[in-house]
Amino acid sequence: MAKTPFDQNHKLHRLLFVTVIVGSGQGEAIAKILKDNEAYFCLFMHGKGTAPGSALEMLGLSDNRKSIVTSVIKEDRWPLVRSALESRFSVSALAKGLAYAVPIDALMGVSTYKMLSNTRFDELKQAKKEMKELNKNGK
Repeated sequence: MAKTPFDQNHKLHRLLFVTVIVGSGQGEAIAKILKDNEAYFCLFMHGKGTAPGSALEMLGLSDNRKSIVTSVIKEDRWPLVRSALESRFSVSALAKGLAYAVPIDALMGVSTYKMLSNTRFDELKQAKKEMKELNKNGK
């Protein structure tokens, strides 16, 4: 029996590469927003802002250290992520940040797509749901 190609029995989602730059120490909160929206991974990096000291002083900001969080999410999750980030950025002057998403045009291999789109998570969740139903009906 021939195996059905993945794209014929699964809905394919366009993927976005998301980058969020926030003040140092805020990366965990940003990662939680991304993970809550089905991101498979979050990569943390440390950075340093390039604004001159005089500009930081004028704005009342003394720290130019940054946390940079990157991840990959499904395109249909971006409006939810964006809204959550906007809410987070409006909390206070210290919670400001920059976020952007870039579409991923091509991937090599079904396994890579499944990992980045978190499809495996969805499949495991569905399998657990089916097992619960079988256990209910079996009792």
